Amino acid sequence: MINRRTTLKAIAVTAAVLLPLATSGAAQQEKSALSWTAFKAGEAGFLRAPVLVTGKTEAVLIDSSFSFSDGKVVADAIKASGKHLTTIYITTNDPDYYFGLAPVHQAFPDARILAAPDTVALMRNNAEGKIKAWSPVLGDNGPKSVSDLIFPEASDIDTLSVDGESWKSSPRRVSRIAAAISGFRRSMPCSAAWRSSAACIPG
Repeated sequence: MINRRTTLKAIAVTAAVLLPLATSGAAQQEKSALSWTAFKAGEAGFLRAPVLVTGKTEAVLIDSSFSFSDGKVVADAIKASGKHLTTIYITTNDPDYYFGLAPVHQAFPDARILAAPDTVALMRNNAEGKIKAWSPVLGDNGPKSVSDLIFPEASDIDTLSVDGESWKSSPRRVSRIAAAISGFRRSMPCSAAWRSSAACIPG
């Protein structure tokens, strides 16, 4: 099951590997067919950075945005890429990870929206309180009632796949690292060496 296994230590180790590559040596690594793009929101969106992992024809989105406007930016970018969005995976129950799902779901209604069972349970249990807290802030730019929310399907999957290339790692890690380095480079190829290591992330 994909879950919140990422620790600060793992994030620090992976970032130490990726940050130098973000500014200099990525082209020297053995590349796979996958690449990722982070869509960093502004402060109003809590600096969230949904990650789009793409192959030749397919794409997987890891996490969504807080607001509808930020979600639309992601949806429009996926459309422009021409990729087939197969899956949206939400890594945590915080509203800034899924409140902005509607524009992406509307643009790609056939894409499966998944999350770990405990994540979905927390989303549903906390939904009413989160709506009361945030709907006055978001206004028309976000969900106004629980019925406006899009809840993922509970899933125990522990791998994600794009164009037949799979990785067994925490999408939470991908999201964190993308947010950390998106200021250096918006998109970066994935190396086979990273995929075979314990700290592997697609990217």
